[in-house]
Amino acid sequence: MYHNLKIDKSPSFNNNPSLDDLRHSLLENSIEITNETEEIGMTVLNQLIQQGEQIEESSGQISNIYTISSTSKKYLNKIGWKICKKKLTLMYVILLLVLIDGSLFYRLFTNNGHIF
Repeated sequence: MYHNLKIDKSPSFNNNPSLDDLRHSLLENSIEITNETEEIGMTVLNQLIQQGEQIEESSGQISNIYTISSTSKKYLNKIGWKICKKKLTLMYVILLLVLIDGSLFYRLFTNNGHIF
């Protein structure tokens, strides 16, 4: 950007060559620093662009993960309900068998070892 900058070497108020050389040197240093700063700025800008792209990609992946986890949660809840229903059914069967065994034991005890 500042590479083609022309340095004005017109006569100054003081014709001291060392002062003109110093001014010239300071101007060249300023141009070099400006160019280096511009290069650093471009590097930082490119890195920020890459990071922005990475963030957008990560956001999409997070969205996909959320969708998958929601679906998984639904399936796990269905499985949990099925297990709960089977446990309740099993508990009712066990309770029924305990009642039948209790009835048979009572019948055996009250009829001197005969069921009927």
